[in-house]
Amino acid sequence: MKIREVQEIDLASLVEIMNYYIRNTTHTFTTETKTLDDLRRWYEQLDSNYPCLVADLDGIIAGYAYLSPYRPKEAYRYTAELTIYLDTSYHGKGIGGKLMRAILNEAKQRNFHTIVSVITSENQSSIAFHKKFGFQYAGELKEVGYKGNQWISTSYFQWIAREN
Repeated sequence: MKIREVQEIDLASLVEIMNYYIRNTTHTFTTETKTLDDLRRWYEQLDSNYPCLVADLDGIIAGYAYLSPYRPKEAYRYTAELTIYLDTSYHGKGIGGKLMRAILNEAKQRNFHTIVSVITSENQSSIAFHKKFGFQYAGELKEVGYKGNQWISTSYFQWIAREN
C-alpha cells in the first residue's frame, strides 16, 4: 500500500467512497450525492497548502484524508480541519491508521499547529479512532444538523502538534 497525494485519476474512487457515506450514514452532513464533475471542480480548487492523501492499494483507492481551512480569518492560518474516510471494504485493516499518521505528519511538516475534526456525536467508532491518535474532546454542538429524519449533534476533537 502506498499513501500519496490525490491525482485526478483517483476522483472516481473518491466519488464512490463519498457517496456511500452521503447515502447511508449521518457521518457527513452532505445530503446530495456528488458527481465526477463535482469532484473535478473540488480537485481543481484544492489549495496546495492543504494536503489530500489517498491510500492506494495497487491502483485501488481504499480511502482518503485531507486538510482544509478551518475558518477564513487570518489568525486561523495554523489550524486546519481534517476529513478522513475509508471504503467500507477496508475497515479494520490498518489502512485508516496509516492514512491518519500520514496526514498528521503532513500537518506538522506544513507547520499546522492544531487539527480539528468535527464528528457526528453518535459516530463512536470515529471518535475512538481519533482518540487513538491523540485527538482530545473539545466540545459538542447539539442538534446542529438534520439528516435522515433526525437531529444530529457534532463533537469537536482537536490534535495539537506540539503535544503529539
